[in-house]
Amino acid sequence: MGTRRALLELGPETFAAEARQRLGLGVQPVWDMVALMEEEGIFVVEAPFESNNLFGAFTYSQEIGSCVLINTHCTKGRQTTTAAHEYCHSLKDREMVKAIVCGRHNENEEVERYAYAFARHFLMPREGVLQVLDDLGSLSGGIDEKTVIHLRWHFRVSYSVALLHLMQLGFVKRSDYDRLKDIGSVWSLDRRLGYNPDEDRKEELKQDEEPLRRPRPLVELAVRSYENERITLSRFAEVMGIDRVAAADFLEEVGVPLRLSGQEEMVGESRLA
Repeated sequence: MGTRRALLELGPETFAAEARQRLGLGVQPVWDMVALMEEEGIFVVEAPFESNNLFGAFTYSQEIGSCVLINTHCTKGRQTTTAAHEYCHSLKDREMVKAIVCGRHNENEEVERYAYAFARHFLMPREGVLQVLDDLGSLSGGIDEKTVIHLRWHFRVSYSVALLHLMQLGFVKRSDYDRLKDIGSVWSLDRRLGYNPDEDRKEELKQDEEPLRRPRPLVELAVRSYENERITLSRFAEVMGIDRVAAADFLEEVGVPLRLSGQEEMVGESRLA
């Protein structure tokens, strides 16, 4: 127990390095985070959600263990980062955060910032980044948008995440970061450099399809998050794949009181800003 407590107090880079060492990953890229999590006994649900704000979710219970949701209506690079992010929650936060919906609405919360930093370091270890930059001749010749593209495809992350990580590691100055983040079409540059951007495309939503049947751990996560005022009714409906009316009916059926419109607005301002 003492060892686990000490690990939980580590910074995200060191914590990620400890996790990679335990798994025997060295500096090699992890292209299939879902397979890794499933091998670790984590229950993973992959499904498309029509939302630009919902990336994933995590819940934990003693009976079921860790359960993770990945929104596949995001690019493959985003999905990989989301999976590593949720993996951090499973390793570090399962005793503190029993349920959390992850997206743009709460990305500035401390627990989320840590998980995002962990994800970057877990997917792109410092030594692995150094190796790629050295192979590209970028350590002495400077880093440009082509370098970022090669790095992103080596680790299978998004261009924005690869560039942010380079800045956080000190390989790119803030001024260069601001210049490199606006390069127009990333996929056009992918293609020019010999990569297939179709491999990074998100899963499209299917029309006239029955709503996805949510597994019990995910339903529990959504209900608990609404009950604890971490998400609004609209966000609950998104996670469940139903409209607001059906979401309200569901919550009433399971005995969760609905919030008044004023209370919903307060949650939206405090939690979803």
